[in-house]
Amino acid sequence: MEKLFNKKLKKLRGFTLVELLVAVTIFLTTVIFLSQIFISTLKLESVAYSMLMAENNVRNIIDSMARVIRMGKEFNSEDENNKINFKYYDSEAKDYIPISYRVITTGLEGSKNVMLSKKGQDIGELFNPEIQLKDAKFFIVKNNNLLQPTIIIVIKTETKIRGLEEPFIFNIQTAVTPRYLNF
Repeated sequence: MEKLFNKKLKKLRGFTLVELLVAVTIFLTTVIFLSQIFISTLKLESVAYSMLMAENNVRNIIDSMARVIRMGKEFNSEDENNKINFKYYDSEAKDYIPISYRVITTGLEGSKNVMLSKKGQDIGELFNPEIQLKDAKFFIVKNNNLLQPTIIIVIKTETKIRGLEEPFIFNIQTAVTPRYLNF
């Protein structure tokens, strides 16, 4: 009976210390490797989200500019295409009022922004300080076949994104055709 018990005991023997150390080492190596991949993915997701938010901010600004320009008339460009003047219908005044978008230099670093002016008074800067405007141009393309011109807005911006060494630079361009017909 004792022999039978010893045979079963030998068959039921556990793992040796070396086997356990090897298994734990493989397990820990796998966990560390997978956690590094997870952390890198989280960092990349954060950078991508910041880039998307910055670009959406600029797109919203250029869309609001395009909506105002679309309702304007009598366009002219000044200051090497850094300023556009036009008349915009003011529903409160029930008349067309002068509007302008112009590139201004702000701050000690010489950073730029776009200033909106109504009736010759500055209303406010369009870009928030996190987004640095590098350049903005307003081109008026007069088409002989069409009654109204096409206004092209070109904006170059950059912003610092946490997690990136270099600033994130992006260019956005849109073309706007006013709804007002010049007869």
